[in-house]
Amino acid sequence: MARWKRLLAVVCALAGARSLDAQAVRGELVEGASGRPVAGAFVVLLDAAGKQVGGGFTDAAGGFLVQAPAPGSYTLRAERVGYAAARSPALRLAAGQTLAYGLETSGAAVQLEGLVVQAEKRRCAALPEAGEQTAALWEEARKALGAAAWTESRRRFRYSIQQHERVMDVALRVQSEQGRRLVGYAGSPFVAAPAERLAREGFTRQEGDSTVYYGPDAAVLLSDEFLDTHCFRVQQGEGETRGMVGLAFEPVRGRRLADVRGALWIDPRSAELRHLEFQYTGLELRGATDRLGGRVEFERLPGGEWIVPRWRIRVPVVGTDTLRVAANQFERRRIAGIREAAGEVLEVRSPSGELIRSTARASLAGVVWDSTRAAPLAGARVRLAGTAVEAETDAEGRFRIADVSEGRFSVVFTHPRADSLEYAGRPVAVELRRGADNQVRLAVPPLAVVLAGRCSPAERRAGTGVVAGTVRQEGAVPPPGTPVLLTWAAAGTAPAGRALAWTDAGGRYVACAVPPGVAVQARAGPAGSVAAEVRAAADRPTLHDLALPAPRAVVLEGLAVTAPAPEGRAVRAGGTRTDLVLRSEIEALRSVAGHVGDLVRRFPGVAVQEDYANSGAGIVQGVCVVERRKMLGNPCAAVIIDDVEVVEGMRELISRPLSEIESVQFIPSVAAMGRYGTAARGGALVIYTAGKGPHARRPGS
Repeated sequence: MARWKRLLAVVCALAGARSLDAQAVRGELVEGASGRPVAGAFVVLLDAAGKQVGGGFTDAAGGFLVQAPAPGSYTLRAERVGYAAARSPALRLAAGQTLAYGLETSGAAVQLEGLVVQAEKRRCAALPEAGEQTAALWEEARKALGAAAWTESRRRFRYSIQQHERVMDVALRVQSEQGRRLVGYAGSPFVAAPAERLAREGFTRQEGDSTVYYGPDAAVLLSDEFLDTHCFRVQQGEGETRGMVGLAFEPVRGRRLADVRGALWIDPRSAELRHLEFQYTGLELRGATDRLGGRVEFERLPGGEWIVPRWRIRVPVVGTDTLRVAANQFERRRIAGIREAAGEVLEVRSPSGELIRSTARASLAGVVWDSTRAAPLAGARVRLAGTAVEAETDAEGRFRIADVSEGRFSVVFTHPRADSLEYAGRPVAVELRRGADNQVRLAVPPLAVVLAGRCSPAERRAGTGVVAGTVRQEGAVPPPGTPVLLTWAAAGTAPAGRALAWTDAGGRYVACAVPPGVAVQARAGPAGSVAAEVRAAADRPTLHDLALPAPRAVVLEGLAVTAPAPEGRAVRAGGTRTDLVLRSEIEALRSVAGHVGDLVRRFPGVAVQEDYANSGAGIVQGVCVVERRKMLGNPCAAVIIDDVEVVEGMRELISRPLSEIESVQFIPSVAAMGRYGTAARGGALVIYTAGKGPHARRPGS
C-alpha cells in the first residue's frame, strides 16, 4: 500500500504541470517482498520488436522516467547487474501520454561463483547457440555494456580526462610521450567505427600510406553484427584475472579480415563487468602481435550509471626487412615499435558541479646519491625518459614526481657533477602503478666505476681489470693530457704488456685491459718519474691515485719570450673545434705511445676503444676512435691518410709507425660529413705522413 501511495503522489505532482511533448512512462521500482525502493537500476523501454528505444536509471527513491519516441506498444525491463531482471506486460502509450506504472523485482541474486567447470574445454559457439553458462555471463556483461552505452550517449557528466600518446619499444618501455588534459561534458571517451562497417571491412582500414586501427566499444559489442561474426566461450582467469570469469570471444572460423579476439572479465561475486581486453588478429606482421590491441575498463557509479574510467589501444610501428633469396628480393613487415593512445578519467562531476568520483594517479619518489663524494646530490634534474615529466632533488637529494600515468618508464637524471665526470647515467627501469609505493634510487657510482665506463666492451672483456684514479701535483690538477703509463712483466699466463692513458680536465685517468692480480708499475708524467705499484682486481674497477713530482723552477733573468700556442691543443676554426697533434709532440710521446690511438686519447670529447684478439690476452688488433657524446651506437671515425680514406682504418691505426706521421687531427662528425660524406658520420681522424699535409715542416722553415 505504501508503494502505491508514493506512486500516486508522483502522479498527482504532475497533474498541475504542463504536459510533456513526448509520451513517457513514469513510476517506481521496488523489491516485491520488502517493498523497499531500488536505486541505481537501469530501466529499459523496449518496442514491440524487443529493441531498446529508451531508458533511465532509478533515483534514490526508486523513481524513474523513460520517454518513448512515438505512440505505440512498449515493455519495461528493469536491470541490475548481479540480480534477476523485472519485466512489465505490454503497455500502450498514446501521443503525449505520461503513463504511471510500478515495477516489482524479486531481488534474487545471480549465481556466477563456481560457474566455470570444464567450460573452457567446450567449443567456441555463436552466442545464440551457446550453453547456459555462456548465456548467463553474456547477460550480465550485456547489462553493464548497455548501461555504459546509455550513459555515454546522454553526455550527463562533466569529465576531467588525461589523455596521452606514447611511442614504446617492443618491450613496452616508453620512448616518448605527449599528453593533454581535457575538461568538459563528454560522451564515449573510447570511440569505435560503426559495427556494420567493422563487420564488412574489418578492424583496420588503409588510408593512403597509413593504417587506421579500431577498437570495439560498448555499442559494437552489443551489436548484432559483432555477435554474428564472433563466437564465445567461458574462460578461467589467470594471473591478473585470477578469480574472475571471462567471456572469451574470437572471430568465427573462416573470417579473413583483420579482427579482434579477447575477453570480457566479470567478478563472479558481484557479477559486475570489470574490463575488456582484446588483441588484433589477421595482421600480416612479424613479431609479438599479442601486444597489439587494447583494454577498456568499466566502473559503476554510486547512482547506478556505468562509465569507462580507463582505456588504451596499442597499434604497431611498422618496419620493413629486405629478404634476398637467390635472385629474388622480398620485403617483410615487422613490428618495430608500438604506438599507444590511452586515457584516464580523473574526475566525474554532475551537471551542478558535485564531485561524484576521482582517481588517484601514479607517483614516483626517490633519492639521488653521489657515491664519488658519499653525499646526496642536490639540484639534480630527474626525468621520465621520453616525456616532459621531471622534478628537482632537494638538499637531501630527494625528489617526488606526482600525477603521472601508469606504465613502464626509464628514469634518468642530469647534474653538473655528472657532466664534469663525463658520466651519462644508465636509465633505471620502473613500472608505475596507481596506488603503489613507487620508489627508485639513482646514483653517480664510485669514481672508479664512472671512469671504467669509458672503456669499451672489448676492453672490459673477461679476464682483465681496470685501473682508474686521479692525478695530483702538489694538491692541484695537472694540465689535461698528462700521460699515465702502466707496465707489467710477464706473470703466469699473462704476457708482459703496457697501457697508456691521459688525464682529463679534472686530472682523472682510466687504463683498460689490465691483467688482474699482476704487479703493475704506474707512473704519471714523463718517463723517469716515480712509479707506484698497483694490482688490478678482476671483479671490479680498482681505484689508484697518482702524484706528479713538483716541477723544477727555471729562472731566466731579463729574458722576455713571446710563446706561441702549444701545437697540440684544441683550437677553433670557423666555429668547429679541431683537435690536432703535430710532429714535435709526436716525437716527445713516442716513449709512451704505442700506436696512433694513444696520440688522440687526450683529445676533448674523444674516446679510444681497443679491439682485442679472441686468443691471447693483451693483443690489440684494432683501434676505434669515437665521439664520446655519441658513443652508444656511433660508428668509428673514418681514417683519412694523406686525403685518402683507408678501408681497414682500425688496423691501420695500430700498424702505422709513429715515426712516419706528420700530424693527426680529429674532426667532429658534423664538419667531417660535409668534407668526406656519410662515411665520416662518426667523425674523421685525418693523418698526414712525413712531409705532407698543411702542418708539414718545409725545408728552411
